[in-house]
Amino acid sequence: MSRRGQSPFQCKASSRYREERGFTLIELLVVIAIIAILAALLLPALSRAKDAAHNAACKSNLRQLSIALANYLHDSSAYPSGKYQWLPAIEPYTGAKFNNRVFYSPVAGASGVFQCPSYARLVQPPSTPWPDSPLYWGTGTYGYNHSGVSASLPIGLALSADGRPIRESMVASPSAMISTGDAPIIPVGAGPNSPAMPAVGIADVSYFWGFVTLDASHWSPTSTYHPVFGSNLPWMKKRHKDRWNVAYCDGHVETWQTKKLFDSRNDEVMRLWNRDNKPHREWLSGELPK
Repeated sequence: MSRRGQSPFQCKASSRYREERGFTLIELLVVIAIIAILAALLLPALSRAKDAAHNAACKSNLRQLSIALANYLHDSSAYPSGKYQWLPAIEPYTGAKFNNRVFYSPVAGASGVFQCPSYARLVQPPSTPWPDSPLYWGTGTYGYNHSGVSASLPIGLALSADGRPIRESMVASPSAMISTGDAPIIPVGAGPNSPAMPAVGIADVSYFWGFVTLDASHWSPTSTYHPVFGSNLPWMKKRHKDRWNVAYCDGHVETWQTKKLFDSRNDEVMRLWNRDNKPHREWLSGELPK
């Protein structure tokens, strides 16, 4: 007998019971609570890491598109003539197949160079395919600096005022002129040949100039800014945490805060949009911020 009056067999059985018993309910709840706390601490960091990876992929895409644009410029002696033509024009220089549906969702076998992963997360494909026509080439992930800050008199990369293509020598400062960038995302209504969509990118990164200033504090219903302005901002804020990736004519890529990139009060920013490197405040239509 043991000192406590138990036989050796009883001592072994008691020890085995202690080893084989499961968790109590309280112990399980404590473990679950600890896991939940750790997940709450880790998820924001994982989300930020995912956003950073998407942003890096987007900037890499723009860098590749910039190289393709430079090669097109070298061979053609001029920039592509418009927002509907720029992506099909540089397609042969990308090593990828241009397809307007790539803009809406990943397509099997298609290169990611035409697709920003952050855009793909936000904008879902239409319920029926859109026609493969120039009209729909004007939508998508990335935009072209078509007209600069002027809504009516082109000062971007598309065409000159007299309809001539823009040659390399006509860009005063390639390192200080935006060529392409994240496309503005706007709501889309149904048309005769297309379904309605919550939103879609417009392949003219200069779309807002002359129509809208993206600082909500300067907008009012009585202004002459673009009427869908109020619906644009939420999409912009979700894509890259209220930031835009833009590429320049010399090929380098930068990230800007939304309202700084479209700040019509800042002449240095406005110069970045125009091929003569001048702000051209006089060409902005609509009210200017006070």
